[in-house]
Amino acid sequence: MLATLGATPRYTGLDLSEASVARARALYPAHDFHCVNALTFEPENTADLVNATGVMQHEPRFDALLDRMISWSRRHVLFDIKLAAMSDHLADIERAYIASDPPMYFVVLSADRFLREIAERRDIRRAEIFGYETPRNANAVLPPEIGPLVSAGVLLETGTPPAGGPEIISSLPPFLSNNSE
Repeated sequence: MLATLGATPRYTGLDLSEASVARARALYPAHDFHCVNALTFEPENTADLVNATGVMQHEPRFDALLDRMISWSRRHVLFDIKLAAMSDHLADIERAYIASDPPMYFVVLSADRFLREIAERRDIRRAEIFGYETPRNANAVLPPEIGPLVSAGVLLETGTPPAGGPEIISSLPPFLSNNSE
């Protein structure tokens, strides 16, 4: 996409799948791809943009992954998450998972808690969070008390926040707000 806009970025890709890494290397030989867990990867350089699409909702250590992504970024971090109106995050493969072989985590974050955690960070200047109600994946197994899900895109600007904490711009469905406390 960036090349179509005239940019010539350097790209480093990480994936757990050997097949995905091999395909990426074949399609984009000028870029670097590694078959590795992002929680153990040590990049040689920082990046202007660190992006994780389709990752956070399957990583039970999403908070550690977010910390690492922020540390790798000079400017921005972009990722997507699943949110619901509940009091706490749900990252328990016994209660929420994708029915596959083997099962995959299906992490759902408490919208209120996630927003509080972002507001308390001291390594981001600004957060933009946009989301919409999303149908459940047919293979997702979730506790019955979990109400509607929201797919949210999160864009963080890294750096020292203003005195009052990071600026947060949020456009989330109203049913997420104040329902979990």
